[in-house]
Amino acid sequence: MKSFLLWIGAYNVLGALVLPLLVKESIADKVLRTWLQFVAAPYRHGEYGALWIWWSAMTNLFLGAIMMMASRWQGEPQRAVAAGAVGVYVIGVILGLFAARSPRYNARGVLFSLLLWVAQIAWGVHGLVSG
Repeated sequence: MKSFLLWIGAYNVLGALVLPLLVKESIADKVLRTWLQFVAAPYRHGEYGALWIWWSAMTNLFLGAIMMMASRWQGEPQRAVAAGAVGVYVIGVILGLFAARSPRYNARGVLFSLLLWVAQIAWGVHGLVSG
């Protein structure tokens, strides 16, 4: 569980540092449509897109820091943070399954995200079960 929290936390902190780059629409389109193949049509933020990107970056930074700190905790507080992280990835899988059915999203990118989230869920559950 310790390594799960440390590595997933670090992954979230890194993501929080990279996300602000996506505020620029041309970079967001390149990443989401061309590289990750997550969206099918050219990506546009919409009216509040930049706000949501900053909100997501701040949230990832906070949650990543909590996960990294929890990797040093003992007992139930550590288990609670790990269970919360697993729960977040379960929600991601459920939302991803709906997105995979939408023509707005490219199924290839969504399926890759689903595989990543399922692997993270499995790692987290393994950590919770093995202690």
